Amino acid sequence: HGHISYNAVFGGMPANPPKAECTYSHGTHVAGIAGALFGKGRGIDGMVPDSKIDAIPVSSEVWLEGSNLGLTNQLIQRAMLFSGAVDSLIDFMDQYPLKPGEKRIVNASLGYNWSALGFEFGKDPEEDENVKAHIFNSARSVQRLAAKYKDSILIVAAAGNDSDGLTAPHWAEFASPFGFAATHESPTYQKSSNILIVEALGRDGKRAAFSNAGGHVAAPGVDIMS
Repeated sequence: HGHISYNAVFGGMPANPPKAECTYSHGTHVAGIAGALFGKGRGIDGMVPDSKIDAIPVSSEVWLEGSNLGLTNQLIQRAMLFSGAVDSLIDFMDQYPLKPGEKRIVNASLGYNWSALGFEFGKDPEEDENVKAHIFNSARSVQRLAAKYKDSILIVAAAGNDSDGLTAPHWAEFASPFGFAATHESPTYQKSSNILIVEALGRDGKRAAFSNAGGHVAAPGVDIMS
């Protein structure tokens, strides 16, 4: 997008990137809220002047290879796609180290979006077990990353958007590995201290109907300009 200047793009910028638009280019939309260039005459100024924006595209290679292997279950496909995103984040952090004194905010504004697949815990014990096992394993990778860079990064992740139409919202714990790593508590599990889970507020100041609960903070998340 012409209003975003990327400091680094993991894997390099594709030769003919599609034009960004708000319906599908969610990562670009979020990046614009944080760091759109100032004084362009149209659109918004970013919230953080002179910020450096790094982009980590979500690759479909893991999902495509899973399809080649005959893995057609949509829950498994969604899990594989997310695993690829976590792996790319880990690789990026290792390949683009910070300079002394620099800090980094990692925005993980993504989730499994189980509700889009019609999946809810409690309907099929076997599916529940498989999904939770995947989330737990992926959360371990996220926790290792968070611990490795605990003095220099803050990971900010979405609580998830699975609660639309529900009387009681779902919790962020199983919305993504980030949610699990940051909110799960037990005598044998210590949650990560540098992962912040954010719920969405509507324009009425109340929790947005789609937003999961159980996060650390809430912020405006409905009809946000970028």
